[in-house]
Amino acid sequence: MGGLNWDAENLSQYHIYRSLMDNGDLLEFSTQSRVGNMIRYITKKDVNHSAILWCVDEFKDVKDRKFIMEALEQGVELNLLSARLRNYRGDVYWYSLRKEFNEYRDKIASICLLAEGRIDEIRYDYLSLIRNMYKKVNVDISKYSFCSEFVQWVLEQAGVIEKQNEALRPGEFGNLKIYKPRIQIYSWKE
Repeated sequence: MGGLNWDAENLSQYHIYRSLMDNGDLLEFSTQSRVGNMIRYITKKDVNHSAILWCVDEFKDVKDRKFIMEALEQGVELNLLSARLRNYRGDVYWYSLRKEFNEYRDKIASICLLAEGRIDEIRYDYLSLIRNMYKKVNVDISKYSFCSEFVQWVLEQAGVIEKQNEALRPGEFGNLKIYKPRIQIYSWKE
């Protein structure tokens, strides 16, 4: 086993598409870990984690930053995308929101911003994650959420999609027809 080889070359695809990324775009991850492998095996998808993009064009001294909102072990978190990729062991795919849904981008950003910092209120939902791998669960993030459930909830709250009866899994968002075909923006090299 070699160590992590992180350099500018690993981020070359990300840098090609970075300027095109915007609020509401989807990122899906294929993590090289036991849990990631298990989720992909059970769901028969090639990804195991979903996050939604939140961008800052300009705020005080902060300019042109790309963040992701994601449900992780600690709860719902805002993470700088480039920092998340820096130590990531796996592949990452970007789905751009189709242009007919551009009117929802600001609403999606607002919902993400209001969800940020609620990690004491919205914890990671391990039980529903496991149940959802075998049988679909309902979307309810009032106290707990897993990654794709959070993304789905944001899209529902913004009015991009109708409320679904069951939580989506990573790899199922492409079926909604709201995103353009995915593009791989990061590939981990051992």
